Amino acid sequence: MCRTRARTLSTDTSSHSDNVLVRVETSGRIFNPNTWATIHSTQTNAGLWSRSDVIPVDSLTWNTATSSAVGFFANYAAVAGQLQFQFPESAFAADIGAANDQAWNAYLQDVSPQPTISQLPAVFFRWALIYAPNVANIGQQDLAEAALFYNAQQALLPYMGPGGEPPDFKTTWAQLLATLAASPPLSWTFDSRTTSPDVASTWTGGLDSGFSGPYTGAYAYAPLSRYFGASHVTVTVQFSRFCLLVMPPGAWYNSSILNMAFSRSGTPPWSPNANPDWDDAFGPTGTLPRFLTSLAIADGATVSVTSDARYSQSAQKEMQSNMANGLWPLFFPSSAVASNTVTFSGSMTMQIAAKIGNPFVVGANVLSVASYLGHG
Repeated sequence: MCRTRARTLSTDTSSHSDNVLVRVETSGRIFNPNTWATIHSTQTNAGLWSRSDVIPVDSLTWNTATSSAVGFFANYAAVAGQLQFQFPESAFAADIGAANDQAWNAYLQDVSPQPTISQLPAVFFRWALIYAPNVANIGQQDLAEAALFYNAQQALLPYMGPGGEPPDFKTTWAQLLATLAASPPLSWTFDSRTTSPDVASTWTGGLDSGFSGPYTGAYAYAPLSRYFGASHVTVTVQFSRFCLLVMPPGAWYNSSILNMAFSRSGTPPWSPNANPDWDDAFGPTGTLPRFLTSLAIADGATVSVTSDARYSQSAQKEMQSNMANGLWPLFFPSSAVASNTVTFSGSMTMQIAAKIGNPFVVGANVLSVASYLGHG
């Protein structure tokens, strides 16, 4: 039910409300400016998971409903599909020696029941400790890598193709509700005259493409949007409940596979002539540059926004005609659980209210691929 919390365009970015949400969020203790972005959500397992199955764009504010970026799962699966899931037999034989390879295969033929590919590394290690101790470790490592690739491929299969399962995450909607029930309220205020507009220290270096006007559908560069952004704007937000929810990927994801793909750009693990290749995935314009680590979720909202500008009759009519579509900064469409009002009395006041019991995502923490995989 929530649209992206987008900023408005200002004619003077040094002192006005173009950075309202960004500045409020990055100044609060719970919001880390090095990782924060704003997005939106819907209310089911699938809706919650879909908000995590995205590769964040390089912007402090963005809208997953309008983003054309391919999801986390699709990009991860594309990379996994270009890795060598079977360790070359010739490379294994070269590592342990031809004679040891022949002896190992002879032994393996007599093992009953036959070990699974996941069991092979341990079986080989026990055998090699007796018959070829000098290659026990390298042989086990080779077989463990082959098992890793194979199991990662098998984990992807239920999700692939037209009838595949939707990508899931380990945190469910029911777990979210339980977390929110035990979570505290959150409130904050903002004043465009007293809050610094500097967002250069944020994780995007200040980049923000999530522009919007004061209501859903308002063009960011329209006169009304510019007029609103150039005015003195104050914001008061009260969330009845608020939590940060970690969203680990489901069974389809293997961190070791992604880490190996990121750490080693050659063959192996990448297949010859891989498409996508390492640069396509992790290069400057790659498809896996960063990831969401947690979602910021609120339940129940009361928001008041004031603008000291004097609005013409036509501007007032435009605002009141469109307020039901959703107002900045939350952009909830009016419904049985949310309301939007705009009043004019010299200045403009926008009021947004959402009933408790209808959680929505207001943002996310974002890490670079290197940090996500523990490379610092």
